[in-house]
Amino acid sequence: MTREEPSRRLLDRIAGPIDAFHVMTEADAAKANQALEGMVDGDSVEAEILEELLDSQPLAEPDAFPPLHRAFVRSLEVYNRNARRTPAGLSAGIFTPIVTPVVTLLTATVANSFQDRVIRDVRRLYLMREANSPMGSREHRMLASARRQLDALDANMARRGSAIPAFLVGGAVLSAVASTLNELLRSNLGRLGLLIVILLVTIGAFWCLVRAAAITRRRTRLILDQPMALLWEAIGGAGKPPHEPSRAFLAAATVLLILGWVLAPLAVAVIFSLT
Repeated sequence: MTREEPSRRLLDRIAGPIDAFHVMTEADAAKANQALEGMVDGDSVEAEILEELLDSQPLAEPDAFPPLHRAFVRSLEVYNRNARRTPAGLSAGIFTPIVTPVVTLLTATVANSFQDRVIRDVRRLYLMREANSPMGSREHRMLASARRQLDALDANMARRGSAIPAFLVGGAVLSAVASTLNELLRSNLGRLGLLIVILLVTIGAFWCLVRAAAITRRRTRLILDQPMALLWEAIGGAGKPPHEPSRAFLAAATVLLILGWVLAPLAVAVIFSLT
């Protein structure tokens, strides 16, 4: 490492705030914008943006759009009917009757959310491409017809809200849970029992979340991935199709596991030390 490198890093740290101050105090808006943009380098995202801007056609493959739109809608019908079905292959031993409805509920929650997003995103894309089409052109008529169909689907198929029953998050349940926790925390035995319950519930919740995410991913791949990919190719210049949130569920499961196995024992230990 040369002697100039630490000095250069120090100058870079100082230059950032100085450049930001110059941008804020620059009276000429054009110069301020240029200075602000010059604080970062271009990346691959900008190349993709330019590519999409250069592709000015409403539809990349007009002849392929109608059959691919029909195939997409048919896939939505199948997804709407089957994505939330109770999984038949769950194997959790004696806990199978308990975890099956939980996994089904979580799977329905993910599927509902993704179905809503797909209908909404495709409808919005059709609407923008319809506005981008010359009035009266073949593309305009096809996109307008497809968009009206999705308008009807959005009104009749979209499932707003969560699949989790409202009573599970209602005030009565929360009040009962709070009362039970208060009773358990009054004795050392109750605290130990509460810790064991938290650890077991955390493992069970992690297992259910992972299974729900896996089931949703498999069913989405089987039903929707290919029709959406082909439809996006026919439209052209539209980025990537929507992705279902199974990875977000995996992240939530991981966070839940960390909270249950790290923070919960720490909290109980603190309570023990204070009493």
